[in-house]
Amino acid sequence: MRLHERCAKEGSFLGELNQPQAMLILARKDLRAAITLAAEDDADTEIVGFHVQQAVEKALKAWLEFCEIDYSKTHDLTMLLTQLADHGVDVEPLRSIEELSPFAVQYRYELYEEEPMNWEEAHQQAKIVIEHVEGLLRTERERKEPQQGI
Repeated sequence: MRLHERCAKEGSFLGELNQPQAMLILARKDLRAAITLAAEDDADTEIVGFHVQQAVEKALKAWLEFCEIDYSKTHDLTMLLTQLADHGVDVEPLRSIEELSPFAVQYRYELYEEEPMNWEEAHQQAKIVIEHVEGLLRTERERKEPQQGI
């Protein structure tokens, strides 16, 4: 079941917005929150990581929506990337984002005690995914627009 179907059934405001554009709006908000929080001297890794993970998750789900691929209700970035790969999308350059998956649930309830995260790199990875999906939507929109002046 795709997101817009779930949201329409649950009465969510997302059910009223155009999908997958709504997911990209939310992804951008999460990324903006992560960047703002990471700029603080005492930034909490778990909180920043959660927002970066959410930005990537929402962008991947927007991509799946765009491709009309049903996906499971999951926070697992590996699973979402695999679903895209199973439908012929080359996701190998994005595999590094899989390291963000534990921030969705695990580090919401545990302290992050591993090596410090490179937030600049994580933000860039999220931005790459978001901008790629935005590009797909833009190309599709331009393709559907009637050519003027004919």
